[in-house]
Amino acid sequence: MRAFIRRRGQYEYGLCSQALSCSLKLILRELDVLVAQLEHKHSSAMGELTLQKLVYLLQPSRITLQLLEKLCMRVGDCIGGTMIDVLHQCLMEQGDAKARELHLHLLTSAAEPFLAALSTWICRYIDIIHHSLHGCR
Repeated sequence: MRAFIRRRGQYEYGLCSQALSCSLKLILRELDVLVAQLEHKHSSAMGELTLQKLVYLLQPSRITLQLLEKLCMRVGDCIGGTMIDVLHQCLMEQGDAKARELHLHLLTSAAEPFLAALSTWICRYIDIIHHSLHGCR
C-alpha cells in the first residue's frame, strides 16, 4: 500500500489520485500511531499486553488494511472519472457500516478535485453561452 501511495501521489496521476493517496496516507499514519502505542504499552506494561490482547486490539486495523489493499488493487492505474467510478463501485459492494464509511470517505476525498474542475467547466460554459447570446442581440 505504501508503494501504491507513493506512486499514485505523483503528478502524472492527477489531482484525484493525489487526493486518494493523501487520504490513504493519513489512514496509514493513524495505524502507525496505534502500533507505536501498542509497542510502548508492551515495553512498559511488563507482560500486561498478551498476544491475545494484541490480536484483539489489532483486529479492526487488520480488517481496514484488508479493505484498503483490495481497494488499491481494484483502482489499479485508473485515473480521474474512471477511478472515481471504481471507488463508487467498491463503496456500493460494502455490506458493513464501517466499511461503507471508510469507502465513502475515500470516494469523497478523491472526487473533490474532480467536482471542483467540473464546476469550473460548467461555470465557464454557462459564461460562454451567456456572452454569445447577449453578443448576438
